Amino acid sequence: MGEQTHWAGVRLRLGGVETVHLVTLHGALLDSRSWRAFGEALEPAKGIRRLDVTLPGHSDDPSDISPHSSGEIVEALLPTVRRLGDAPVVLCGHSWGGMVALDFAARHPELVQGLIVIESSWGTATTAWEKLGTAVARALLRFVSPRTLARWSAADYGRHCDTTRRYVEATVGGRTRQQIAAVMQAVFSFDIRDQLEAITQPTLIVVGQRNRRTHNQATKLAAKLPEASLVSVSDAGHLPVLDNPQETATIVKRFLHQHFGVETGETGPAVAPEPPD
Repeated sequence: MGEQTHWAGVRLRLGGVETVHLVTLHGALLDSRSWRAFGEALEPAKGIRRLDVTLPGHSDDPSDISPHSSGEIVEALLPTVRRLGDAPVVLCGHSWGGMVALDFAARHPELVQGLIVIESSWGTATTAWEKLGTAVARALLRFVSPRTLARWSAADYGRHCDTTRRYVEATVGGRTRQQIAAVMQAVFSFDIRDQLEAITQPTLIVVGQRNRRTHNQATKLAAKLPEASLVSVSDAGHLPVLDNPQETATIVKRFLHQHFGVETGETGPAVAPEPPD
């Protein structure tokens, strides 16, 4: 899987050959291990230098309770991305990581040549139903222990894959109340709708076929971004990179080949034949 290093307070795992820098950003309360199976499925591809980032606020240090906004994460990532050299940079974010990727691309479009947004969102309170759901979640987090939250999250995200269930329960259950509060405050406050016009890079929007909760907003996001395509991963819920890493990797490799000429061994279209319902 390559060596692990630290740049600007961000932990990275490197692998592959430098042609395109694929920077992966994990979801809220998870960590870079969520990309492990996906990374193994990518390994045969040439021309990909992968950096699996552990985001601020998600280390094993209980005192790590930052950040309070996606903008703070963008600033933490900025020196790392600037050091990557001349090869194209493609940000690949899952859920909260996808929100950060969108924010980064909007703030610094000159540094990002492509985006892959997996099971993500432009905001968690952009409709009346979303506002209600966010308000309920905020209230529950005040009283629910990390272990209880971990069990609930595992039961939800791991409905389609036992590996996903075990990973989510172990990872979320290892967070402190303070870490959970800080991260989720940033998630609940995120809204990038007014900055979407700044995102003109080729963008791949990925949803899990079985998680219909994300399909409506993903469809709208694909319609608003001028260079976006929308893909559904079969037999997958909120974590396609764990539920179906092989198909997710194939879709990503096709996207990288299509837009950057990367030799991935996948030459078919990046868009899946069946869009999400």
